Amino acid sequence: GGERKSVSLPTWAAVGLALAGTAVLEVGPVLLGGDANLASVVGSVNQGDVWCLGTAVGFGLMFARMEHHMEEHSEYVLELTAWQCAILGVAMVGWALFDVHGDVPALLETASSYSLTDMGYLVWTGLFTTAAVLWGETKVMQTVSGTQAGIIFSTEPLFATGFAALLLHETVGITDVAGAALIMAGCILVVLQGGKEEAAGGTSA
Repeated sequence: GGERKSVSLPTWAAVGLALAGTAVLEVGPVLLGGDANLASVVGSVNQGDVWCLGTAVGFGLMFARMEHHMEEHSEYVLELTAWQCAILGVAMVGWALFDVHGDVPALLETASSYSLTDMGYLVWTGLFTTAAVLWGETKVMQTVSGTQAGIIFSTEPLFATGFAALLLHETVGITDVAGAALIMAGCILVVLQGGKEEAAGGTSA
């Protein structure tokens, strides 16, 4: 039911820039290797890349659905966050059971062997990097469209690269810089477009 929204041309351009930047980050080194062909590009994609792509698709769907729900129930940020956490909890329990081939006693035995340090890691992951982040993502959907949020989240590999260089001393190459520049250009474009839309809305009001 709601009114169908059109996506502006600058927004599509921002999406294209973000996708191009991500592609450069992923397969750029292969393209610069001098032996770039379809087989080498496809062969450079590993299981981790597929998981990352699936994560991106999942986030995109989540932003679209959260924008829809926040338009109708903007006052229920905490409740919507709780539902997301509950679904994640069910999914994680299912994953754990699959990992132990449905052996519930083995799963309980593993959980009971956790040290206080392990429990601290779980609390940190559950409360801060999951629940608090989901609350923030849900809250921001009151003022940011799903399209804008998705493009802004395309900067995630930039932060991953930055922390990897800082903490793990990984080398940042020319393709990393080029990919980052394309992604940032997409983000700047969508932010500028959002500002123009807000200004137009204020003028028409």
